[in-house]
Amino acid sequence: SYPQLRVLGRQEYLEVREEQINTSLAQLDKLLNTIYSYVNDAAASVSNDKNKITLNQSGLDSSINERERSYNSCLTAGYYSYFTGTFYPYYSKSYCDSQKAEWDIIIQKFQKNISDWRQTLSSDQEELNTYINIRNNVQDYRSLVESQKEQTPSELGVFYDNDKIDIAFDWTNSKSFTSYLGTLVHEYLHYSSYISKESI
Repeated sequence: SYPQLRVLGRQEYLEVREEQINTSLAQLDKLLNTIYSYVNDAAASVSNDKNKITLNQSGLDSSINERERSYNSCLTAGYYSYFTGTFYPYYSKSYCDSQKAEWDIIIQKFQKNISDWRQTLSSDQEELNTYINIRNNVQDYRSLVESQKEQTPSELGVFYDNDKIDIAFDWTNSKSFTSYLGTLVHEYLHYSSYISKESI
């Protein structure tokens, strides 16, 4: 098969190349906007996970303190006999233990919540890091594409869109035909070595 070949004047070539680069930049900007939204959503999830962990940790700490306080209060609630000096508790130890067991259930729930939210945080943080890496890679690639504008004036040809070749031809240069042939061979090698996604 053969590529689609266009031979353009220098000025026409520069205009076409600038349009191609601007089109690529617009597509990359659209892609970056999508990636930014993914990064923001993932960052919001990470922030929410951390807040949930903080809230549950606070509840856990308060519950542990309240369990110890109420248990000790239960055991020490009572009165001393004025005559014998004997202490008479209001509640039995088994009752106090049952009250403590209820707090244990609450504490275990907070502990499970914290464990679950930490797992979610780990997953969301990994997702956020992935999106950030993708964003950075696309930003770097965009900078590379934009830098092509500075290189365009010295270009002689370009291969693009899988099967298209544009070549700049300076009609006023006596060596233009030699440059044309050399550029054609160079760009055709790009074409012949190109592997499309469909052929993988």
